Amino acid sequence: MSDKIFISYRREDSAGYAGRVRDRLVDKLGKSIFMDVDNIPLGTNFVKALQEEVGTCNALLAVIGEDWLDVRDKNGRRRLDNPSDSVRVEIGTALQRGIPVIPILLEGTVIPSADQLPEDLQELSLRNGINVHHASFQADMDRLIQGLKRQSQRGNRWDQFGARRVTRRGLLATAAATGTAAVAIGAYRVLMVKEGTSPEPIAAITTIAANSGLARVSWRDRGRAPIGYIKGMALTYARVCLKLRDGNAVALAMARADTGDSSRDALTWYAPQFAALGMRNNVSGIDPLRHLFVLLIGLGMRESSGRYCEGRDMSVTNVSAETAEAGLFQTKFKDIADSPLLQELFTYYLANPSGFAAVFQEGVTCRWEGDENFGDGDGRRFQELSKICPAFAVEVAGVGLRQMRTLWGPINRKEVELRLESDDMLRQVQELVNAQPGVFAVLRR
Repeated sequence: MSDKIFISYRREDSAGYAGRVRDRLVDKLGKSIFMDVDNIPLGTNFVKALQEEVGTCNALLAVIGEDWLDVRDKNGRRRLDNPSDSVRVEIGTALQRGIPVIPILLEGTVIPSADQLPEDLQELSLRNGINVHHASFQADMDRLIQGLKRQSQRGNRWDQFGARRVTRRGLLATAAATGTAAVAIGAYRVLMVKEGTSPEPIAAITTIAANSGLARVSWRDRGRAPIGYIKGMALTYARVCLKLRDGNAVALAMARADTGDSSRDALTWYAPQFAALGMRNNVSGIDPLRHLFVLLIGLGMRESSGRYCEGRDMSVTNVSAETAEAGLFQTKFKDIADSPLLQELFTYYLANPSGFAAVFQEGVTCRWEGDENFGDGDGRRFQELSKICPAFAVEVAGVGLRQMRTLWGPINRKEVELRLESDDMLRQVQELVNAQPGVFAVLRR
């Protein structure tokens, strides 16, 4: 990859600023800059040319002003909704290929939320950027330049802006967060072939899920689960198993033995039901973790019917950023406010938004107009992350069930089904991962 920066912008929105940014970067960094489709030769397929140009860069700066999101074509259609729109092609290609994308937010412009963006750009909403103002332009650019220099010096997959470079994990994370299953598996396979290792980890686990008895279960009042839900839960369980091996605090909290506190711990509350199925939770470790996921799978079917992008319960009026529910388990930011462990998990996944969305989406149609996010700040980001990063939602609910089970009505009323088919599938995943933890380490991030 060459030492080049790509500047993506809309002329109607920020042409003047983009030019100033370019001049400053050339003056201070001396880097090669690509910033205008006019540089593409006549007669060339401009979409392909843009993709090739982006692919040669080691960073993309997305210059975003107040009109960037809503610029229209001559027919009144929002340009960003056109798959061939140059800005969409540029940013989407960079996200897909794991190239760092740094939003340049002009004059107080706020980064668009995921529900305002087409699916292939939704990860942009989670990228850390930099604010640039006319009054402080020089100082703002100096901060940007210092960040780019540190990125270049480190030469690894993360820069100070939280953007990914091309690695096995980076490609999987980008593909999962942008919801493109073909890219997730395809990019993974290409890299594994180049590295001379097996391309099987994701496929092996999703195959177990697809062929399991759980995939054929008809849940009470819900019917069959989306196959993506079954596969995604299997992958997330594999990830948490690996975290448990590493002594991760979140995984350890989920894998504790039955605490005996039925007012807080869902494993205690459901102890008679687990006992009736022969599922013992008296010793901390893999068994309580697996049985917790059995409960989680059932809870997800009650709360969202396995739809990872589910919005809030429309029968209630909780529309503030802190109280609006979101995702598979209908959690809300208020639920994690007093938990340092969950706040740490939230911070981690904001910076590492790889949550198997590409897998969870199979068999699910998202109604984004009905699954909107509310408010602003961390509360809104929590709603967005819960939907576009389902593994985050799973881990939040997993810890929540062990520490504050009364948050979920279906748990309190004991409406959640415990299925032996869930335990059978998860046990197969567990045995596979534990037999070859090095092979499956890609899932851990």
